[in-house]
Amino acid sequence: NDGLGLFTGTATHAYGYRDKQLESGDWLVSGLTKEKANRNGKLLAVYRASEIAQNRGKKYVKVKNLVSDQILRDLYIGHAKAGTIQFGSQYSIIVDFVDSPDVADNCVTDVLRETCKTIEASSAMQEIAQFLKFKKAKK
Repeated sequence: NDGLGLFTGTATHAYGYRDKQLESGDWLVSGLTKEKANRNGKLLAVYRASEIAQNRGKKYVKVKNLVSDQILRDLYIGHAKAGTIQFGSQYSIIVDFVDSPDVADNCVTDVLRETCKTIEASSAMQEIAQFLKFKKAKK
């Protein structure tokens, strides 16, 4: 699914997510932003993963793997010189959804820490929502 263009707000220039269920049953969730700092990409990825968890009736997002934390660039060749144009950044994680937290590394607050193995979905959404503003659907 693409949720590109869904978000604005204090997560400056944040512009959306992509998600897809893998053959393994896990999900690949990406947050995409129009800026160099990828904190907002992570905000979007964790928020979207938390939404999916809640939609599936699960309380926790289990972070299985960080796939990418990268700056998106493209090569261009101009009249005078060649260079790169930066389009933004992408943060991608592989997640699953579970009913019980990881005993040692569950995060209820400060959900963007690298040490979070499970994240409480409702708390994550509440914490992250203050940085997002949802665009109204066009009629």
